[in-house]
Amino acid sequence: MQQSARLQADRERELLQADPYDVEAQKKIEEAIRQERVLQNFEQAMEDMPESCVLFSPALTVCARERDAG
Repeated sequence: MQQSARLQADRERELLQADPYDVEAQKKIEEAIRQERVLQNFEQAMEDMPESCVLFSPALTVCARERDAG
């Protein structure tokens, strides 16, 4: 499964790099690079400060406050 996904990604990357002057291909490459950097930043944040990566739901926070207060 991962191998087929990797092969497909490689094929798409080759097609995008075939014409360096194709504006749409450049936009897709730029977005792929941006996504990769976001993932790297998230992984680094998880390593350095895992407590900052916890998601809180406002509804759950309100319920917890009401539970603790009453």
